[in-house]
Amino acid sequence: MITSTITSKGQTTIPKPIREKMGLSNHDRIAYKFEKEKVIITPLKGVIFGIRGSVKSTRRPENFRAIRETTRKRVGRSKS
Repeated sequence: MITSTITSKGQTTIPKPIREKMGLSNHDRIAYKFEKEKVIITPLKGVIFGIRGSVKSTRRPENFRAIRETTRKRVGRSKS
């Protein structure tokens, strides 16, 4: 079992064997997910869709079609 220590600031170092196995390097981002009594750490690499669902939101989904239409109307008015 590989372990690490939590500092007084709540920080810890991900041990080198774990970083290598996960393909992590300096300034990479990771996500934490709780599952029952465990924490799952996932590297956030690649396209933006890789982090989809990693943040819970209480807001309703945006109506992007309506936003685009409003933007088109406003841009159209400003050109006149």
